[in-house]
Amino acid sequence: MDMASAPLAPQIWAPLEQHLLAGGSVALACSGGLDSVVLAHAFRQRFPQCQARLLHVNHGLQAQADVWQQQVGQWAEHWGFDYLSAKVEVVLNGQGLEAAAREARYAQFAAWQRPGEWLLLAHHQQDQLETLMLRLMRGAGVSGLAGMRPLRPFSQGQIFRPFLRLAKEQLLAYAQQQELNWIEDPSNADSRFDRNFLRQQVMPLLAKRWPGYAKSWQRSQQHLAEIADLTEDRWQEMLSHRLTAEQGLKVVAWQDLPAQDQYGLIRQWLALWGLSMPSQQWLQCLTQELIFARPDGSPQLSLTPDLEVRRYQSAIFMVPRLALPKLPSQLGLEPIVSLELGRLWLVPALGDGRSAVLKASAIPCQLRLRQEQDAIRIARRQGLRSLKNVLQEYREPPWWRERLPILHLGEQIIALADLCVAEGFMAEPGEQGFRVHWQRPLPTIA
Repeated sequence: MDMASAPLAPQIWAPLEQHLLAGGSVALACSGGLDSVVLAHAFRQRFPQCQARLLHVNHGLQAQADVWQQQVGQWAEHWGFDYLSAKVEVVLNGQGLEAAAREARYAQFAAWQRPGEWLLLAHHQQDQLETLMLRLMRGAGVSGLAGMRPLRPFSQGQIFRPFLRLAKEQLLAYAQQQELNWIEDPSNADSRFDRNFLRQQVMPLLAKRWPGYAKSWQRSQQHLAEIADLTEDRWQEMLSHRLTAEQGLKVVAWQDLPAQDQYGLIRQWLALWGLSMPSQQWLQCLTQELIFARPDGSPQLSLTPDLEVRRYQSAIFMVPRLALPKLPSQLGLEPIVSLELGRLWLVPALGDGRSAVLKASAIPCQLRLRQEQDAIRIARRQGLRSLKNVLQEYREPPWWRERLPILHLGEQIIALADLCVAEGFMAEPGEQGFRVHWQRPLPTIA
């Protein structure tokens, strides 16, 4: 095989070609280092007419980070990519700097990703072997030891890694042949970081003693991946029967499942949100503190600085960390009102005597949050009822009850977000009115 042309070998692009033929969109992550520069260049050589986005995350960890951000932007323009870049805050939340930077980076990728889009990453064979070593050190199971997958679900689309079977030397040879420039991050020489220590100290020693170790490990990892795929297919099928409409995980009869299936289902559920696999200790904590908590409790467990897992009734939910929001004073006929707790808007609709359609005369109205003494007389229902009882009846999770946008005129509550309309404010059959839509904010995923 011609080492320099290896990244352009047609077979590595085959899955992506099918995606593009089906009209799929593509984005490429580019740090500016050797691997991602080769990925961007080789992609453009293979798909010269494809409209794609180049994504750069500035972690702000190096003095030259802003210069690198500009440099990648120049390459994007030269190669014909749409360019998106962002500065992120790397928060050490009881983890190492490498893990915190990865978490911030993937959170930004998830925020950028479009529905159905493929995000291309430049991980190669050496990255895969280092990942295997690191996961061995953490005592990972079969799924973890199976390593990074060439194609896996992420956020609203997929992650695709075309270089996973290519050696680092092949990428370097290609870059030299094409006379490419790239950025050298000085932190890559710092052996205090686990991955750098493996790259600089351990892997060369292994290669000296066992020159063919990389291919042998790759074969073993492939065997593990085949086993993991069969197991994960089963967990994915189980998960499909346990998801709520809000993508929560039902934990009914959880104690009847073997421990392996319990942890496997949780991992599949976290993967659904694009989250990396947690430690065994965290899984045990989630099981004991949330899943086996009293059904009438509302326990919660921090996952990231911006995410919590909460239990409500017979399911656990992924919830963004929420503060009590400030609402605009009025809701009119604007297309969409953006709130700290999501988005609120009105859609013209005809009353049918049953649905929660507001009379047109009720708009514009005022907005506020729930108060302790609030009560409502629901249209077509008997009696004045407290909001506490109404929200319990509608099975509104506790974390939304204090953040529910309440529509009112003066002292009169006329609607509870998109749940119900008050007596006297529902459009009559055939009468023009408005249906309220409230889109709760989705969790920010990593």
